[in-house]
Amino acid sequence: MRLGEPAKMQAAINITPLVDVVLVLLIIFMVMAPQLRKGPEVDLPNTAKPREQGDERGKILVTIDEAGGVWINDKPVAPEDFERCFQEAAQAWRQRLARAMTIRVPEPRVNKVKAALPVPKDGRAVLVDSGDALRAIITGHPVGQRLVEVRVGRDSSFDAWVDGEWVCERAFRDADDCLRRTPRLVRDFLFRGRGAAILA
Repeated sequence: MRLGEPAKMQAAINITPLVDVVLVLLIIFMVMAPQLRKGPEVDLPNTAKPREQGDERGKILVTIDEAGGVWINDKPVAPEDFERCFQEAAQAWRQRLARAMTIRVPEPRVNKVKAALPVPKDGRAVLVDSGDALRAIITGHPVGQRLVEVRVGRDSSFDAWVDGEWVCERAFRDADDCLRRTPRLVRDFLFRGRGAAILA
């Protein structure tokens, strides 16, 4: 290096501080994890694990601890109040379920999606309303050979399959971007059979 020349910059990144922070966070989570459990300590017998556990959100957990105390979910309950508390927990669960079932995508948005997505002649389509998004599944003729799935809402996306093999995925910024770009993809894929053209 000559006098007056600037020093060469090094492109190496020092990751030592990052590793230190990650290790500290790992230790904190390992120490705190056992204390995050709710309810009493219960020793369960060893059994075979069932194939499907089901949806944990829809369950009411009743526990009897070693001292004979009764718990519903993570709250201790006096034995004489068990029936009333259990009925209240069941009613709260039914109300949460009823609220979730009444959340729907607004009708104008449903109509806009129906109008935007073409369905081939002799093809089939289904539109599923999950409350925060619409999911359209469209297939051409022969049914099931080529299939597309369009999700419009939060995390809007387009997926395509040929003979059961997933061949294409597109993600969009938002629902409007999805509705602008997806009709062409559906036409190219189902009407014109250009599956390979959209893989790039």
